[in-house]
Amino acid sequence: MSFAAPPSLRLLTPADLQGAGPPRTSGGRLRYRCPLHGGDHQRSLSVDPASGLYYCHCCGAGGRLSRDPPFTSPDWPDAPSDRRGAVLSRPRPAPALAARERERRARLDHAAAAFLDDLPTFVDALRDRRSAGAASLRSRGLDPALAVARGAGYAPPGRWPGDRPHDPGRLVYPLHDAGGRVVSALGRLCAAGGRGGARAHRKLPGRPSGLWPGDALARAWATGRPLVLLEGPADVLAAQAVLAEEPPLAALGGTALPPAVWAALPPAGVVLALDDDAPGREAVRRLADALARRGVPVRVPADGWLEDAADLGALAAAAARFPRSRTAADAPRRAADRLAAAALDAPVLRP
Repeated sequence: MSFAAPPSLRLLTPADLQGAGPPRTSGGRLRYRCPLHGGDHQRSLSVDPASGLYYCHCCGAGGRLSRDPPFTSPDWPDAPSDRRGAVLSRPRPAPALAARERERRARLDHAAAAFLDDLPTFVDALRDRRSAGAASLRSRGLDPALAVARGAGYAPPGRWPGDRPHDPGRLVYPLHDAGGRVVSALGRLCAAGGRGGARAHRKLPGRPSGLWPGDALARAWATGRPLVLLEGPADVLAAQAVLAEEPPLAALGGTALPPAVWAALPPAGVVLALDDDAPGREAVRRLADALARRGVPVRVPADGWLEDAADLGALAAAAARFPRSRTAADAPRRAADRLAAAALDAPVLRP
């Protein structure tokens, strides 16, 4: 069991898990509610009893428990154990099942690698203004040329791994790690003919998550400004289209911060500007608490900065649907200006 996430501020001990509730077994490991970032309704902390290594799939904390293995049931409160006190793990799958699972993962990994190799072809496809991907962006009030300049592309029907030949194509946003290398991609399903909004989001299977665009983290370090984290690529494109002086903007492609990015956040910190819905607000609360506990400066835009919309992409889509409405046309600019102001003037949250 290996962890690429940065170590936490302090080592966990078995005593820290006493108040985390009873664990669950998963693949020979124990799953706890993470005591480092707290308030987690899911058992996101995975612990390997054999080595003492732990990793939280929500806040990215990872390390080794401060007591040497092997562990017994008194070390793991409420952990399943046998009569000798040894922690029990799930039995290993049958060799035939394990072989089929390895073959399935190998096929997915091969398909994902081949897809990433074809990214330049997908970027060229989005340059065609007649493509379904370009039409889908224009229907949402977004500029295809700006998306191409940031490395986005369009995968024709059936090209995304796992899609069927008759499925619509997908807008493709390459996801980058902290060093700017492409590690995965986010695919947004286009409606038939390029009209309408998204129907589904997918990330390449078996690949780590990352940020889009890939230069956002480097720009935050170079300019000394906080990294502005939005939820989707459409939000980034909507902000970039109207801001004269663009802050470092990055899309998470979801509500979780990639583990490899935690150790590379800029000294100026981050601005959490996720969607103004229930999952987005919960993610902001969770991430803000975890980042503040690590000493990362965290800012959030003022309440109402989206003017009752879900996100910046929704404001841009409304402006495209109602081009004669001055209120709808100016809403993306007003929200983006408030977002840029939050990166400069918003108070830093405290843990």
